[in-house]
Amino acid sequence: MTDFLKGENMDIYSYFNSKSVGEYCRSIGHKFNAYETGFIINACNRISIEEKLDLYREIMETMSDVRNERLKKYTGSDSFFHALKNAFIPSEQTAYEQLIHADRNGMFCQYGCYHYNNRFTDDTIYTSYGRAYEVLKENISDSEPDEYRGLFITAKIPDTDKYITGHLNDNLEVNTLWYNCHEEIPLFDILWVYIPTPFKKGDILIPCATFYPPEPMVLNDICYWGKDEEWLEKRKVYADFSDMTAYGYWLGNDGQVYEECVHDYHNLEYFTGEFFRLDLYNPKYKDHRLLKTLSAALKGEIDIEVLVTANNLLKAENDLRKNFPAWNAKYYEKAGIPEMTELEKMLKKQHF
Repeated sequence: MTDFLKGENMDIYSYFNSKSVGEYCRSIGHKFNAYETGFIINACNRISIEEKLDLYREIMETMSDVRNERLKKYTGSDSFFHALKNAFIPSEQTAYEQLIHADRNGMFCQYGCYHYNNRFTDDTIYTSYGRAYEVLKENISDSEPDEYRGLFITAKIPDTDKYITGHLNDNLEVNTLWYNCHEEIPLFDILWVYIPTPFKKGDILIPCATFYPPEPMVLNDICYWGKDEEWLEKRKVYADFSDMTAYGYWLGNDGQVYEECVHDYHNLEYFTGEFFRLDLYNPKYKDHRLLKTLSAALKGEIDIEVLVTANNLLKAENDLRKNFPAWNAKYYEKAGIPEMTELEKMLKKQHF
């Protein structure tokens, strides 16, 4: 039985973190059942927790229930709606209210974030959520784009390990909650969800829903590629969200290629950023040009010999750049190598 959205009020495709994935699902008319719809809403990093709770209620009002034996773990019922209404929503609502009213609950607050590539937590203790929020807002008011990421405010019970962390969206609204003050219900972690994507092997992508600064990668495989309908149906029964994998290649800080995977392939997006920015002493320094070469190799546009040669050329260029003397033109002339002036200009080109 197919249990899809009956009404037309909710545009579920607009809630994807990856615009490309959402629009692709829209273009092929892919439908999501109630659990899958909730999964997408839960993962959305743009809307507030209050909006999410309202959307969960809308799902229960406009869609048919989904049943799965693994849901019994939380409420003794295999009904998704039963778990949503009687366990997940009350748990999230309680945690949210305890966080924003931390002072009433004898809790203190701290805020933190990623500043470029470094995780930062303010040592100052604030007596209320509102005070921590105002200081955080003031401190990032004059920041550059992408300077701060993964903003959060944590409320803690003194002399215990109990906490509630609210991760904030771009509007500084609480978007996602992590907590252990009471039982957290990982309702959307227990089932595997099939979400079609437009991506192909060799595409250069970037995770678009991380709390930490993401890095681009070259896609090599998505878990469901080459699988039949029977495999998909078994996956929905036995696998969970951590099995929603996509494998690819990244570049390490040392310039070496390594293979890794993400566990949320639906949160991948086409990479449209800079492949190279020259500033060795700036946290924005990057050199991802080899990804373009690797992409061409995976797509069959070049052979391995060309890939290896390109890798050696880029490494030699970067080594030369790091060791090039900071001379002006007259010193190159005195040294008898005036032509190096032009080479230096090329090596100092800022970004491309």
